[in-house]
Amino acid sequence: ALITMDAGRTGLFANGDVLLIRDGTNDEYLTITNDNGDGTYNTSFALTNNFANADLYLMQYITVETAFTGIVAQTKYDYAIGGVRATIGGTVSRKLFNNNTAAGDWKPGWTVEMQSGHAETLTAELAIYRGGDSTNGYVSIIGKEGAATRPKITFTHATQNCFIPRGSTAVRIRYANFDIERNVNGAAAAAAIADSTAVGGEYYIVRNMKITSIGTSKWVNGILGSSSVDVIDENYIENTTGVAINGSNAVGNYITGCASGISITNQGDTPVMHNIIVNPTATGIAISNLAGNKIIMFNTIYANAGSPNGFSLDSTSLYQTYLNNNIVQGMSTAIVITGAVTQAVLLSNGNLWRNNCLYSNTNQITTGYSGLLSGTVTTNPQFTNAAGGDFSVGINMKALGWPNTNIGYGSTRSYIDIGAAQRKERSGNYVF
Repeated sequence: ALITMDAGRTGLFANGDVLLIRDGTNDEYLTITNDNGDGTYNTSFALTNNFANADLYLMQYITVETAFTGIVAQTKYDYAIGGVRATIGGTVSRKLFNNNTAAGDWKPGWTVEMQSGHAETLTAELAIYRGGDSTNGYVSIIGKEGAATRPKITFTHATQNCFIPRGSTAVRIRYANFDIERNVNGAAAAAAIADSTAVGGEYYIVRNMKITSIGTSKWVNGILGSSSVDVIDENYIENTTGVAINGSNAVGNYITGCASGISITNQGDTPVMHNIIVNPTATGIAISNLAGNKIIMFNTIYANAGSPNGFSLDSTSLYQTYLNNNIVQGMSTAIVITGAVTQAVLLSNGNLWRNNCLYSNTNQITTGYSGLLSGTVTTNPQFTNAAGGDFSVGINMKALGWPNTNIGYGSTRSYIDIGAAQRKERSGNYVF
């Protein structure tokens, strides 16, 4: 067909443009094949209907760029496409994450966000076969930040993990802002969020998650990371029969009723800090086979039942520094050192325990290692409301944290409380 425009207007259409002809009764599409330069345009085929007083529309095609992320210059994009699905775990929705044990459709930089109030049951693991990359960013499964009602995944499979990356490209995955609840009866099993069996769980972020169980079957593990570049922060985990968190960069987590709070095994030079671990049945924080340097500070481990250990470390974990931790109330031994390593070897490798509060435990430290302790405090930290979960400290801990002298040889004095949560200063006027 030949289209002729009024007044010989040229340059209106480019080869490949699609036009819609519509008159209220019929719709037909034509593809421009050539601008003849005189106001006429050739199309790929002729019309099959007769049109009267028709309108002509230039159809605009919008595609999703696979590299559309916040770290790419935004001037490259004028638009974005979003889609709404009812589930993340339905038959079709799962194809985002995997397609018959191969990579799914999502690409680095993509986000799947559950809205406020979203509730869904997964009856089998959600396996992820493609992750993010260092150019375009993470792939993310998240709940809407600040949602009035947090999104919630209920998991009902007896033996599988809920979320598990698989395959060599399943890296740089972020989980945030939703709940995972196990509802199974029987033996404990699996993990809410597992690491990749193929690549060792590189570059995961797990943030602001709530991991619980309501059936008789508990999670064995809460979050399994295995890399020094994982970040696991601000999560709530309860009642696992194994380790709540396995991984480095564990910061600001609240863990209650788990066999062990945090396990650090063969991971690198990253911090473990501001975690609160309540009523572990075995060990609060366990460190093993760790050759790297690590600072472990501002953690609180508390037990009002049983007789767990606070910290444990083995003979290969030599280079750590422990500062300003509260290890209090009911520990069999606050600090347990295992294996054939002497106090002298630990000291010569910089293994130091400075300004920690060890209160109301049967033993402070394994016999023969008391020389590791420096500035130890043994007074009651006066938690605001331990039974209610408020472990901010009282005035007994005021300014007892390290450094508690002038910094260097200068005149600056730091005033730091010991423990995961600092004290709130009183306001107003008081008479003592």
